[in-house]
Amino acid sequence: MAFVPSKAKKNPPKGGDMPNLNSMMDMMTIILLFLLKSLSSAGAIMPVAPGIELPRSSIQSQPQQHLAFVINSQGVFEGFEGKIGANLATASEMSDAETPLLTTLIAYLDSAKSVDKRLGRSERAIITLQGDRIMPYGHLYKFISSCGEAGFSTIQFIVTKQ
Repeated sequence: MAFVPSKAKKNPPKGGDMPNLNSMMDMMTIILLFLLKSLSSAGAIMPVAPGIELPRSSIQSQPQQHLAFVINSQGVFEGFEGKIGANLATASEMSDAETPLLTTLIAYLDSAKSVDKRLGRSERAIITLQGDRIMPYGHLYKFISSCGEAGFSTIQFIVTKQ
């Protein structure tokens, strides 16, 4: 016994077929994820440590986060994610003309190198520095000399764009 076809099957609508929305949604999701990923990697924004006024510059390159330090009027500190960590040199050590190098900083950098070597990471020979704008040049020179003594050849200064 045969069934009689319905009127909808006999007379299809004249407007045509609707496009498949599932594939369009998949495509839009992929494009959105691609744009979010490219946006997050292009805008490398580093938070500024509290109490630091960064110098202004017209540099175009983006900084990379490596071993981070903060120098201000109180001394040299570990710096990470906009926060100030352990004190590695005090203001009196920075001002002392008798000692040309910061021994605590050199010991910290040597231990960071040994940790990288023990974990099998490639050595990080780059230092990221947030320095206060009104910091004396002698403090900066002592910091750079100590980093060079520990084998760190590249120092990136974090600045604000003009």
